[in-house]
Amino acid sequence: MIYLDYNATTPVDAEVLAAMLPFLSEDFGNSTSAHSAGQRAASAIEDARESVAAFLGANSPGEIVFTSGGTEGNNWSILGTLANSGEKRHIVTTPVEHANVGKLCSQLEDGGKVRVSRIAVDAGGELDLDDLRKSISADTALVSIMLANNETGVVFPVREAARIVKENSDAVFHVDAVNGIGKIPFTLKDSAIDLLSISAHKFYGPKASALSLSATA
Repeated sequence: MIYLDYNATTPVDAEVLAAMLPFLSEDFGNSTSAHSAGQRAASAIEDARESVAAFLGANSPGEIVFTSGGTEGNNWSILGTLANSGEKRHIVTTPVEHANVGKLCSQLEDGGKVRVSRIAVDAGGELDLDDLRKSISADTALVSIMLANNETGVVFPVREAARIVKENSDAVFHVDAVNGIGKIPFTLKDSAIDLLSISAHKFYGPKASALSLSATA
């Protein structure tokens, strides 16, 4: 088979598979169990958390939360932020987000639970940062902008967008980085990004494996 859909998913790399195999066979313990098999699994998870934190440039491994996929990571970020935002019920996003973000925002909007502002993009798919500034208000709980568009390939200036958000509000800034991480250079170091979602199967990791980063800064 000639496979040309690597932006949708990738095969598991041989090195990744070799690292996983012990935990699919002899080291299968429940990581929450007190016995030695469980503790070996727990230790492996913490090692993985440290590796991911270093890869992303996170402040600490404690910021890394493993989820079942990019959709869960994005939902966790958006719904979790709203659950902890008090009376604030305004979301700023774009009209070109992945469906799992766009549909969730529309459902919340249609149900009267939030007000949603969608930042303009031009004919080339580029983000209008001036419109971002204008869209932020005192009621803004969350700004959610993707790193790289899954259809056009346009890369958004999320680090600059995060800076604008923090200079003009105390809103949480979330990045759906599922289609960018592993393909373009990126680091969280010295950024104002609060939440970041990625998915391992997009860059040679296993399916049903993803994470969200919850920044402490």
